[in-house]
Amino acid sequence: LILSVLILRRAERQHRSYGTVFIVFGHQNFTNIVLACNTAHLFLDLIEGIFQTKPLSLIDHTVMTIDDGTDKRIGILASPTTIDTKLYENKLRERRLIAVLPSKLQQHRVETLIRSTIAGNMSSPTILQGEIDLLRRHGASQVILGCTELSVIAEGGLVHAIDPLTIIVGRIFEQESD
Repeated sequence: LILSVLILRRAERQHRSYGTVFIVFGHQNFTNIVLACNTAHLFLDLIEGIFQTKPLSLIDHTVMTIDDGTDKRIGILASPTTIDTKLYENKLRERRLIAVLPSKLQQHRVETLIRSTIAGNMSSPTILQGEIDLLRRHGASQVILGCTELSVIAEGGLVHAIDPLTIIVGRIFEQESD
């Protein structure tokens, strides 16, 4: 295997994030490219240009699974960059769904959960469930876990949570069985 590392520092300048690292194993005979990081979806077009393959979008597939007949108000818990750049909010709006966003205080708590998980200190799913419940009290029918670390904390077991990683893994298995 050939290991290539592409560091995209443009994210720091344009979106005030800490940069994004993409690691690619092997050569360009991919069946799928998936960016496990929601925020890295800012670079989908760039990745497509480099590999001549359209990556599967966590964001697109997640939003498409929402039943827009019954679920009109969808909460988003994510990193500050994902929230600020409206990655999920814009896709929800395209489907005529309303994003329910965290307050500044709640966003700070969510960012603390994310950073703690990145540092290797696993947060309690109960704490994350409390943040989901708060957005539900503000009108969200379901809440997107728009950060990989939140999906890791949830481990697929939270109530009213929409887990993009679970959705994209399901989509990959569907494609492989077709």
